Order: sequence, then structure tokens, then C-alpha cells
Amino acid sequence: MYRRAWLEEKGLRFDEIVCGNDRGFYFRMLAAGGTIVLSSDYGVYYREKNAGSLTGSNRYKHFDSLFYAWDSSVKAMEGETAEIRAMLLDCIVKDILNVFRQTPAEKRGEVAQILQRRFSETDISCIRSLPVPCTWRDDFEKIRTGTHSCEFSGRSESVFTRAITGCKIWGVRGCIIKALTK
Repeated sequence: MYRRAWLEEKGLRFDEIVCGNDRGFYFRMLAAGGTIVLSSDYGVYYREKNAGSLTGSNRYKHFDSLFYAWDSSVKAMEGETAEIRAMLLDCIVKDILNVFRQTPAEKRGEVAQILQRRFSETDISCIRSLPVPCTWRDDFEKIRTGTHSCEFSGRSESVFTRAITGCKIWGVRGCIIKALTK
């Protein structure tokens, strides 16, 4: 839940894109000084494996939206430390590769070309600052260099908690959640 007055004061809105429209919003909200409270209560029931869902197996059709969300998230975190930006990149690339893995086999070659263009423009040198190894680096490089076989290692998830310069970062199902600690 968000306080409407605070969102309006900060000028925060969801991106108007087909899918991934919440990702940039979350990071702009955090950069604006927002706080996230984790709760064990269920506020929303999420339906999985919905064949018609944009967030399900059809996400590969909307890489333009996913790349927009990527850029929006990175821009929101520009002022953060290299380690936080590396964790963001880690979550974004894992999400993109998971979308690629869910792409129907007959479309993977076409999608790999889209990803190859994007990955060749992406500097991943910041990942050296991560406290855990990047399980996706080999798959990323295979796509970036065009040496992929459209088959990759298993699904990777970000699951770690790390205290960094007054913040706690949680990798949760492909998304970073930051809460200021005082």
C-alpha cells in the first residue's frame, strides 16, 4: 500500500508499458526515500501459470517493455553504491534470462538476437562487487557473443540478505527490495 499524497508529492507513477511497469516505479520510490515493510500477511493472491498472462510465458513478446523497465530501474539507482547497482543488474539479468528460458523453442533464436544486441551494450563490470558469485555470467556471455545454443543452465534466483552502507538488500524473485536501517 502506498500513501497517495506521498506518491503525488514525489510525482511517482507506474511506467506506461505493457509489462514490467512496476519495476521502475519501485526503484524510483526507494530512491525518493520510500520504505518497504515486509509482512507475512497475504494482501494479494497471485495467480500463476495463467496462459494469457503478460507476466507468464508471453513476456518474451515484450522485451521492449522489459528493457524500458531495466533502464528506468538503473536510472533510479544512479546515485547508489556500485554494490547496490550490481545487485540491481544481477536481478535484472536473471529476470531477462528467465524470460528467455520460458520462450518457446521456435522463438528462441529470434529472441537471442534481440538479447545479443542489448547485452553487447551492457557493461557488467560492476558485478565484481557482489558478495556472491554471478550464476548467470556464462549464459550472458554466450548470448552476448552469439555462441549460445538456446539451452542454458537452470533457473537462477537472487536469494541473499546483505547489510550495505546503512541499507539491507533482499533479492526476492528477481527484484531488489531496499529498506533503510537506522
